[in-house]
Amino acid sequence: VLSRLPELRFFSISNNKMLNHGIERILEGLEQLNNFKHLRLGNTMLAPFERDFREVAERLRRLTALESLDISDSEIDGDGMELLTDALIHMPNLKGLDLQGNPLRQEGAFYLGTVLLNCPTLVSLRLGSTELGDNGIQSLTGTPFSVGGLSVCSGLTELVLQHCQLRTAGVCSVAQVLPSLPSLTLLNLGENWAKDQGAVAIARVLPQCNIRSLDLSHISMKDEGIIAIAEALGQTTSLEDLNLSANRISSAGAEAILQALQRPHSLRRLKVPHKIQPYGREPFITRLQALSPELSEHLEGLNSGVEVEVPNPDPDPHWQGCPKGQEAEVLRVEVPIDYGSNTVCFVRRPKPLTLNHNLEE
Repeated sequence: VLSRLPELRFFSISNNKMLNHGIERILEGLEQLNNFKHLRLGNTMLAPFERDFREVAERLRRLTALESLDISDSEIDGDGMELLTDALIHMPNLKGLDLQGNPLRQEGAFYLGTVLLNCPTLVSLRLGSTELGDNGIQSLTGTPFSVGGLSVCSGLTELVLQHCQLRTAGVCSVAQVLPSLPSLTLLNLGENWAKDQGAVAIARVLPQCNIRSLDLSHISMKDEGIIAIAEALGQTTSLEDLNLSANRISSAGAEAILQALQRPHSLRRLKVPHKIQPYGREPFITRLQALSPELSEHLEGLNSGVEVEVPNPDPDPHWQGCPKGQEAEVLRVEVPIDYGSNTVCFVRRPKPLTLNHNLEE
């Protein structure tokens, strides 16, 4: 059927249990379409360790007109990436490549670097949860002794490196290559171990970039990194969306953010850490909104905690249900957008309780 649809441009079989043989048959039909451009194979139970995966890679090689390819969540490791490399370098118009959720690791990153060197047209590269590590990302960014594939992708606009097991050295390598990516507008480094040193490295190159959306959530950053990012806000005119959530800062980091917003900046959306030292009776959110009214409708993740005093009719210190015949205390609280808003919490333990963003905890 596919071979008889000459006008077909986009086809997705994501989230279906196709296995290698089923995907090979699909590709057999698609390869007869001269202008087919967009293919989604994410989570189709590709098995790179099976013998017939080589036939799948060979079928992909014949789709030379492809502009975007999604093969996320397919268990592609180093050996699988080696087989795919020959197919990918024969796609001269490839603009989007999604490899998220594949255990590429360092070996797979080596072959991916070869692909990037041969795909200068690439616009979007998604590598979230690929276990690259510092050595893997350095295969892409390059070292003093080698040219990395990322450095030649001057047209790249989107780079997702979320949860790639990067440490400080790996994030610093990413920072070094950013000035050579003038078209990059979205960078996601969330859920890595960048720490303060990695955040400082990113902050130093921000003024040289045109990044509009930057995700630095959950990177074990403290005041030093927050202060560096805050200082960079006044030096960049492109950054509009900044995610700093799930990092620990004190009043020093919070004050740096407030001072940065008193100066000219380009931010339109800000997500801040959930746990911020409150400013006496005036909560941090109130001060932030007062300093930057244009952000008031786009603030996320603000929660300084709500202390609730509950009567204690039950001396038992363990978690129990309320005594028979007595209704549980019901509290309605606002929680960050990640967890939904207006969540109803049933308090079963009659004791002073602090509600923060982590309701599961």
